[in-house]
Amino acid sequence: VKTRLLEELGRIDVPVKELDEDGLPLNGHRTPASQSGSALPRRRNSWKRAVQAFVPPAAKVVWYHLRTIKTVAAMFRQDAVDVVHVMHLHYPSLEIPLLASWVAGIRVRVMDVHTAPSDISNIPRLQRLIARLAVRSATDVRVSGQRTVSLLRSQYRLSEKVFRVICLGVN
Repeated sequence: VKTRLLEELGRIDVPVKELDEDGLPLNGHRTPASQSGSALPRRRNSWKRAVQAFVPPAAKVVWYHLRTIKTVAAMFRQDAVDVVHVMHLHYPSLEIPLLASWVAGIRVRVMDVHTAPSDISNIPRLQRLIARLAVRSATDVRVSGQRTVSLLRSQYRLSEKVFRVICLGVN
C-alpha cells in the first residue's frame, strides 16, 4: 500500500517526506535527543544526571515529547508541509507527527488504521494522555471496519464524526 501511494504521489508531482517508526523525520533533521549529551562539560553532565535521578520517568517522557514536537513542528513549517498522513496506529509513533502538525498549524491530519490499535491501558497516565491528545488532533480517521471504530472510541475517546469506515473485503 505504501509503495503504491508513494508512486502515485510521485506521478502527480507531490513531494513526500517520510518519518521513521518513532514519528521522527528520516531526512537527517536533528532531534533534541540527538543534540543533547556530548557537547556539555563533564561537571554539568554529572550534575544533570544527579537531578535526572529524582525526575519521575513519566515526566522525562513528557519533556522529550514536548522538545521533539517543537523540533518536528519547526521542520514542518520550514518545509511548508500541507498534509500529515499517519498510516498506522501504534503507540508511540503517532504522537510526534500528529501533535507537531497540530502545533505547526497544518489543517489536514489523516490517520489510516488497518489493524487493531495498540492497547494504551498499560502505559503511564501522562503518556496515555499524550496518545489521546495526538489521536484526537487528527482531522480524519480512516479505519478498516466497525470493530476498529469501537476500539478507537473506547481507548482514545473519539467522536463518531471523525471516522470513515473503508471496507477491505474481496468480492
